[in-house]
Amino acid sequence: MSAETRTALWRCARGALERALCSTFAAFGRPVILRSTYAEVVAQGCTGAELLELRHVAHRDFPRVARVVCALLRCKLQPTRAKMLCYGSRAAPDRVKPVFRLPNGDEAAGIWSAHARLAVVRFGQAVPIRRVLVHECAHALIHHFAGGFDYPFAILEGYAMLIESMVVTGRPPEPTSRRTGPAHARAQGRCMTVQGLLRFDWLEGPSATSVDYDAFLEGVVCFMGFLGELGNPHGRLVKTMLYELQEARADTWDKVYEWLLRVTSLSASALEGKFLTYVTRNRGYT
Repeated sequence: MSAETRTALWRCARGALERALCSTFAAFGRPVILRSTYAEVVAQGCTGAELLELRHVAHRDFPRVARVVCALLRCKLQPTRAKMLCYGSRAAPDRVKPVFRLPNGDEAAGIWSAHARLAVVRFGQAVPIRRVLVHECAHALIHHFAGGFDYPFAILEGYAMLIESMVVTGRPPEPTSRRTGPAHARAQGRCMTVQGLLRFDWLEGPSATSVDYDAFLEGVVCFMGFLGELGNPHGRLVKTMLYELQEARADTWDKVYEWLLRVTSLSASALEGKFLTYVTRNRGYT
């Protein structure tokens, strides 16, 4: 028997064993720990099918996330296990809902806590669980491979959204509207600025320098696309920003803003004017 045949048989046997274990633990309602090269996922209240989906994403997508993050940070790719907690469809709602409640009253599908070094995700939301897992894994691995460097929230969210889209769909996220209606129109009426995005803190909620959370997310997508245009050719600015901000120790919104003005050789008014033109052209805001 050749080495390739033995490897194929071993993988087949391991897959069958893991499927059996997932079904068994799900039937008894016990927490299950799924380990891959780059994550350790503790699953609670998951069905057998949900556990298998978690396993598939952890083994297929998380290595891709790690490679992208290390390329952006120019660091060596090494095995690590980001900590993740996943609530399945069988988890008690009264235990799950408070964890995912945002300042605006909405419920998130995933949360990353840098202080706890833990990502928490859930099944049963409108967003496919694969996208949620990849997004939160991106947060966790950026934090790990950057040595805990404290990037502003808009930078972290922008790169997590970019990596999520690239890994899942193979293309950058599109700067299109997430919501419609009078409330959204009012949010769009408050002109989003680069400075406003960088100053946004979702833990503090809306303020005089920010808009609501959904409008912020739309603005972040526009911001990443805008950086791609500023950094031509080939999106150089997006590819180098995480590394260069870390090298410059730009860990606050004003330091990041000053860095942007310096590397683009633009004044603040010119930068904001170009950003407004970009978001208007790409239907982010009016």
